[in-house]
Amino acid sequence: MINKSATLRAMSRAPRLRQSGVALPVVMLLMIILLVLSTAGMEDTAMQERMAGNLRDREAAFQAAEAALREGEEWVQNNQATALANPEMTAIEAAAWDGVSPAPIGSRASLYDSSSEIQLASDPVFYAAPPVLLWANGGVEVGVETPRYLYPVIARGVGGSDSAVVVLRTLFEAN
Repeated sequence: MINKSATLRAMSRAPRLRQSGVALPVVMLLMIILLVLSTAGMEDTAMQERMAGNLRDREAAFQAAEAALREGEEWVQNNQATALANPEMTAIEAAAWDGVSPAPIGSRASLYDSSSEIQLASDPVFYAAPPVLLWANGGVEVGVETPRYLYPVIARGVGGSDSAVVVLRTLFEAN
């Protein structure tokens, strides 16, 4: 008679002898794939964080330049005779204006208070050039043109770092 328990023990040992050990290499391969994916995800997140910071810095510079531009328009409204004596600045010179030469007329100091989350690298500044003459039809009579004097106002704003600079230019007509 055949011993059943001996046969069962022999059968349970038989599959173990035929195993080739593929579980370890498969798990290691999956771990390497997960490592590569997680590293790529972290690098992508870091890049998005830098992009968001740069955008915020540029927006702060734009808002600073816009505030200085409005301040410059108000200055022109109250100081038209002084603006007439200022040196001219072409549009190309205005785009490259460093905020130093020619010297700015004024600044929009303390745009953000010290408790604000946004801190600027420097105060936004503005420059008002002498007016340009524009002949325009006011729409009252056909063929009758009236002179209009438009003052170029240039503003420069810097964000939280010196690398975020925005220069704006407008033509302002004083009342």
